[in-house]
Amino acid sequence: MKDPISKIKSFAEHQLSSLPDSFTFHNLPRTLKRIEASQRLMEASILSEEEQENVKIAIYLEDVGYNKNKSDPDQASKAMARKLLTELGFDNNRIETLLALIRHQRIEQQPESEMDKVMKDAEFEILASNDVFKSIEDLRKEFKMAFDQNFEDEEWFNYLLELFEKHQYHTAYALLNWEKSKKKNLKKLRKLQDVYTNISDTSLKDALGVDDDQLKKLKKKLKKVEGRSDRGIETMFRVTSGNHINLSSMADNKANILISVTSIIISILIGSLMNKLDSNPHLIMPTYFILFVNVITMIFAILATRPQVNKGVFTDEQLMSGRINLLFFGNFHKMEQDQYKEGMVKLMENGDLLYSSLIDDIYFNGKVLGRKYKLLRISYTIFMFGIVLSVIWFVIANYQYISLYLENS
Repeated sequence: MKDPISKIKSFAEHQLSSLPDSFTFHNLPRTLKRIEASQRLMEASILSEEEQENVKIAIYLEDVGYNKNKSDPDQASKAMARKLLTELGFDNNRIETLLALIRHQRIEQQPESEMDKVMKDAEFEILASNDVFKSIEDLRKEFKMAFDQNFEDEEWFNYLLELFEKHQYHTAYALLNWEKSKKKNLKKLRKLQDVYTNISDTSLKDALGVDDDQLKKLKKKLKKVEGRSDRGIETMFRVTSGNHINLSSMADNKANILISVTSIIISILIGSLMNKLDSNPHLIMPTYFILFVNVITMIFAILATRPQVNKGVFTDEQLMSGRINLLFFGNFHKMEQDQYKEGMVKLMENGDLLYSSLIDDIYFNGKVLGRKYKLLRISYTIFMFGIVLSVIWFVIANYQYISLYLENS
C-alpha cells in the first residue's frame, strides 16, 4: 500500500472543500488544525507509527460525512471511510479499528485507548488556542445557518461555560501545555459574559424604567415561567414513555393470567364435568353459567391484548402539519425505508415537530393503556362476580339435590 495518507488527505480535502458555506466550523481549515494539534501530541506520545497513522486517517475522515448527512455525520463518515479504506486495500481488522476512532468527540465520552486520547485532545485543543473566541463564534454561526439552531446570548454563554468547565485533557502533553491556557480562556469568557450581562441589564432598566431591585424581582418571576431545561424535558419524556411501557407490560401479563386460568377452567368443564351432567341434572345450569362466565372473561381479556394497526402510510403534508406520528410503527409499517428515513430526517430537523410527535406518542400510548385497563377491569369484574355466583349456585344446587334425595329415601 503506497502512501495511503496522501490519497486519504486528497479525498478529505475534496469532500470538505465542497461543503456548503454554512459549515463555518466543521470544514477543511478546522480539520487541518486538528491534524497539526495531533502531530504535536503524538510526538510526545508512545504511539507506534501505525497508530499515529491511524489517528491522522481518522481525523481526516471524521467530518466528511457532513457532505452526505448532516443529521448523522458519524454514520455517514464511517460508511464513506469503509468504502475508501477497502478500495485502498486496508485489511478488515485495521478498518474496524479506524471506524471505531471515527466519532465526534463529546465532553462526556471517556477515551478508550491512547489513540482515543490523542483524538479527543486534538479536538478540544481549540479551548486553549488564542483564536478560541473566533472559533466558537464560527460554531455559533454554523448552528444557525446549517442546523437552524439560534442561541440567545445568555444561552450561548451558558453552553460555552458548561463546555469549558466539564472538559478535561487526557494526554500528558495537553495537560502540561494547554490546560493553563484553557483556564485563562475560561476567565476571559466569564468576564465577557459579565460585560454582556451588565449591558443587557442596563438596557433593560432603561427600557422598563426600573431600578436594580425591581429588575432582580422581574428576573426571578421570569425564571419561574420560562420552563425546564431541554435535559429536564427529555427526562420527562423518557420517564413517561418508560412508565407507559411498564404499565402496558403489566396489563398484558394480567390479561395472560386471565386467559390461562379461564382456558384451564373451560378445558376441565368440557373435558370432565360435561360428560357427567346426564347423571347430575341439578348441575346443568350452574355448569353452563360458569362456562359462560369464563368465555366472556376470556373474550374481554383477549380484546385487551388484541393489537390495533393503522394503515401504515403517511404523506409529507401529514408529517409537516403534525397530523402523523412517525414514532409509532402503525403509521409507517407499509412505507419504504427511504421514505421513512426522509420523514425522520425532516422530523429531527424541526424541533417543534419532534416535540409534538413525542407528545402525541405519549398521548396515544395513554389512550391505548386506558382502553386496555378498562377492558381488563371489566374482565376481572366479570370473572370475580361470576366465580362467586357460580360457587353459590353449585352449593345451592347440591344442597337442594341432597335434600330431595334424603326426602325420597
